[in-house]
Amino acid sequence: MAHLASRISHLVLGATLAGGCATDGGSRAPAASVTDSAGIAIVTSSAPDSVIEPTLVWSVGGSDDGNPLLQVTDLAVTGAGVLLVANSGSAEVLAYDATGALEWRFGRRGAGPGEFQRALSVAAIGDSAFAYEFSLGRLTVIAPGGAFARVQQFPLEGPNTELYGAFGDGSLLLAERHLTDMKPGLNTDSAVYRRVSTTGISLGVIGWERAATVDFVMAGMGPNLHEQAFGPVAALATAGDWLARTTGRDAEVRLSDPSGRLRRIVRWEETAAAVTDADREAYRAARLAEAQGEMVGRMVEDWLAHATFADRVPVTGLVAVGTDGRVLVSAYCGPGAGHDGCPWRVFDADGRWVRTRRLPVRATDAVLLGELLVTLSEDADGVERLDAWTIAGASSAAAVRPR
Repeated sequence: MAHLASRISHLVLGATLAGGCATDGGSRAPAASVTDSAGIAIVTSSAPDSVIEPTLVWSVGGSDDGNPLLQVTDLAVTGAGVLLVANSGSAEVLAYDATGALEWRFGRRGAGPGEFQRALSVAAIGDSAFAYEFSLGRLTVIAPGGAFARVQQFPLEGPNTELYGAFGDGSLLLAERHLTDMKPGLNTDSAVYRRVSTTGISLGVIGWERAATVDFVMAGMGPNLHEQAFGPVAALATAGDWLARTTGRDAEVRLSDPSGRLRRIVRWEETAAAVTDADREAYRAARLAEAQGEMVGRMVEDWLAHATFADRVPVTGLVAVGTDGRVLVSAYCGPGAGHDGCPWRVFDADGRWVRTRRLPVRATDAVLLGELLVTLSEDADGVERLDAWTIAGASSAAAVRPR
């Protein structure tokens, strides 16, 4: 999804801000500086001295026969540690336990109660699941175990409202996307964040931001719009009483409470790299390779011939936050990324960068499931796969490479 959102459960990393304890493979996390600005903790770290390869624990989907995944549009985790998968292609919500075993599936295509017509986003409050059809403004509540509970129509203005997460107080987080008055060239796609009750009552706006930059081209194939090449994309995640946001442009994660009040800023020492001619060529090649079908390929090729590239590579990609404020944030791993796999920075509950994990997949969504990071990715043919990776502990390291 555009927001790259991830919802997560508790993750045990076992490091504290005050101590200089060893991390994976004997590597030591660098010291972090902490300042206070009007009651907001600002924690700044430098990178750990090694990158750890995680262990793959289980997978679902891929090229195996009977792959249940089809057009997955969102992931979430319940309080009991059940992974929820918005399987929009089959108009279902799939539920997996921490071992990757299917627990239940809910829904089918249709317009009645317990049926879905449009793309879904999912969230969880306690052990209940919530599936939202943003184009219809309709919320379906799924009871623990996968039983139908009720349908709630949200009285929202406009079709561009998406479910982005949930908080420990029982409220949901919606994002109202605003991309209007499109003109050729670069256009700002902004998002207004609103808390609502599960019955659709607005609890107030808690913030807004520039979500992405859209490049609108009028050329031989007609109106053609895509996210800007190497343009920064904001990411957001919720868990418990935490809301974590990144801009894509800055080496930081902003952590707020459900009211939108800023509580902590997690920063690290990193400068965005300039986009080179080689980066542009790699981006073009990757986008054309991803295009499915001749017509789509021609549209992408037409857009790339006129695209406006950003000057710098984004600093961040996906973000995840734990119920205690621990944070995982990936590097930019989109088209044209100039590194193998995808590095993930792991920050402890006090905001210190304690380790880096390099995953061999480039995820389009990710969520923490206990001590596992579950990623969604797809191959060159568009076949989707869920992978569960170890994140914490020296015993989970398959290899240690110096940075």
